[in-house]
Amino acid sequence: MRRFARFCVGGALGFVTDAAVLWVLTRLGWSPYLARLPAFGLAVLVTWRWHLARTFADRDHRGGGAGGFARYLATQAGGLGTNLGVYWMLLGLLPSRQGAPMVALTLASAAALALNWTGASRWAFRARDPDRIG
Repeated sequence: MRRFARFCVGGALGFVTDAAVLWVLTRLGWSPYLARLPAFGLAVLVTWRWHLARTFADRDHRGGGAGGFARYLATQAGGLGTNLGVYWMLLGLLPSRQGAPMVALTLASAAALALNWTGASRWAFRARDPDRIG
């Protein structure tokens, strides 16, 4: 349960990163659809670094470096699809107000949590089998 709590803290950091970049870019005139792409990308980088250092630091895994980031990014692809799908759907349904992107972001992030946790804990940061060669 502690690991999941640390995962949620990392997710909260990613959420704040995502929201801050989204807010700044939309204030600069970016479309709320297009602004999610760099915002999400930076959030993934922030959460990966957190999970390496905190959430899964006790596991003997290959989570660091380009290969580790690629595995983490692959696991987040499902979360990305869920996150962006819910986000874009809600933007189309919510009244057009300045707060709509943040409401959509919050609900989309919550929808992707379980998928992101499963991918990170079961594959991207899976503990290595000490008997396995390679």
